Amino acid sequence: ESLLAGFLSQTPVLTSCALLSANRDPDGWSLSTSRGKIRCTALVIAAGAHASACASGAGAAPMPLFPTTRHLFETEIQNEFAREAPFVWDITAECYVRPVGAGRLFLSACDQDPYDPSTPLMPDPGKPAILREKLSCAFPSLANVRFHRYWPGVRTLTSDGRFVVGPDPKIDHLFWVAGLGGHGVTTA
Repeated sequence: ESLLAGFLSQTPVLTSCALLSANRDPDGWSLSTSRGKIRCTALVIAAGAHASACASGAGAAPMPLFPTTRHLFETEIQNEFAREAPFVWDITAECYVRPVGAGRLFLSACDQDPYDPSTPLMPDPGKPAILREKLSCAFPSLANVRFHRYWPGVRTLTSDGRFVVGPDPKIDHLFWVAGLGGHGVTTA
């Protein structure tokens, strides 16, 4: 929250805003958006699953990026879940458990399914059963924990798992920050 608040304190943010075009000129970039025009000296493509589409709109070649979904589950409040408990990731069962305070846990079955960013992002009703199966192997005492809610997030990957960070190879003052595979806030 502090990181996001720091960004927002000094930078105007437009939400629900589509990039319509991006044109390079000697003084920088002129962007046309669904909420008006924007001028900038450098353009950073940091649009997650939409990075290649945004880059194409700026005249850049798209990068080979692969959007995927990963579901996150939040438990109901239970007194035995301590805020100080460790983050535990069982790489054999491919699931993790992380305390989030106030007696809740975040859990994930580490799913990684292909996602088309032009479609609505909806929870997969089959994921709770997959998580319970993995929990029964890795964390048997949590196999029947009650979920408060769950939702999918998007993780955009590259074929080699390496981040795409740096200047565009052909367009001056165009930079990439993409393919972070769910590590965007961590690396920010």
